[in-house]
Amino acid sequence: MYDQDLPKLVQWKNDTQIFRKTAGGVIAKIDADIDNYQKAFSNMAKRNVLNSLSQLIVSWEKIQYSTVSGHVAVKALKEIIAKKLRELGALAHKYSQVTLIGWERPCSTMTGDYFRFVDKDSGDQQGKCHEMMHAIESARNNLVLNGDNDSTLKIFMAPEFYFRGAKGAYSYDLVADIIPTMKKLGTENGIYEHWLFVFGTAVAASEDTQTFCTVCLPPNNLKIKFVKDPKNPAKTIPQCMNNPAHATAEGSYGNEVQNVALIQKGQDTHMVVKEYVSGIDYKADQVTVTVGQGKSKTDQTNWYVPPAGSSQSRFVSKFKDERMGGGIFTIDGITFGMEICLDHSHTSATPNSGGRLAPYADTIQILLIPSFGMTIGTGLYCVNGGIVFNVDGQNAGSSDLKVKGHVGPPVVRRDVAPQKASGKLGVWGPLTMPHRI
Repeated sequence: MYDQDLPKLVQWKNDTQIFRKTAGGVIAKIDADIDNYQKAFSNMAKRNVLNSLSQLIVSWEKIQYSTVSGHVAVKALKEIIAKKLRELGALAHKYSQVTLIGWERPCSTMTGDYFRFVDKDSGDQQGKCHEMMHAIESARNNLVLNGDNDSTLKIFMAPEFYFRGAKGAYSYDLVADIIPTMKKLGTENGIYEHWLFVFGTAVAASEDTQTFCTVCLPPNNLKIKFVKDPKNPAKTIPQCMNNPAHATAEGSYGNEVQNVALIQKGQDTHMVVKEYVSGIDYKADQVTVTVGQGKSKTDQTNWYVPPAGSSQSRFVSKFKDERMGGGIFTIDGITFGMEICLDHSHTSATPNSGGRLAPYADTIQILLIPSFGMTIGTGLYCVNGGIVFNVDGQNAGSSDLKVKGHVGPPVVRRDVAPQKASGKLGVWGPLTMPHRI
């Protein structure tokens, strides 16, 4: 019935007309996700939506099992969802336990400067990749000694801001090279088949050139429109929308920062961009980028500009749903959430009232928080029995773990001293793998 792909929403509604008066709200959610699937632009977004659809159908069958489970449209939808998940490499849930390893490594110096191996960014990136690999190898060696097995997923996470340049940010090409470098160093080796890596976060920056009003204050100085040039009607000129008499200019408005968490499991890779910028993220709220080429290259220091599409950006994101390219991702049938530092305590609607992923708590099995100055607090945005894991790079570095609904003694952790790497490893678990239903 649906041999090649999920049905369009119109066809699905027509095929399930018989249920629509008695199905309640669950079928409306299924409708919304079928529509979301057609709009998804990445394989990970499709995987997230398909995973959600599978869970919604299970919920629906619990309500109306005798009439729903055998219906031709529902059976066809389940079959095509399973087929598409296989095509997208979304393996079925295969882990019964999970061990979480936090690399408690400081990401600033004793004087509060950015931690780095060398001032040259390329050498710094390479040095940090090699140090992280040493920490990963130490973690694996310790788990092998303590009776590791293939039914346990291992999650290794480094803190926020592990990868950044001497002046606040790397170039984009250096950030893009981090995961390939880690793979070459060994993270895609078969011995790490059952490991998921979060390589902390990396900061990239680029010049943001805009036409702006030289009189108005931000963000009103970007309210510009283009009108016909009275001296040459064939051309247009910028004009301040607040006051046409104000002077305008085109030039460097700031340096846009992209603070991204880098994630890898085998051949599967993913990236989550931080939404909110904290006042402690960048010294004097500025970063430096290199502009120009060849002999004309210069370093340009300017105010940071939040990444386009984020909650603080002047550019509105196409999607508000975090599954469609935000902080939710699905690997091996497990739904993860990622909140980078300040994202864990902020939402665009009401800052400090709940985390970025709070509305999705009933779908997230494991919530990961790489940070620099953030704690878990009461933000357990996950299913009951779900795991919230925080690795922080401020001061000496730390890690913390909470299980939602856990009653009894604290979760056991042990400290491991990594070989050829700074800091220490906090090893938590193994714990029972959380389930959504």
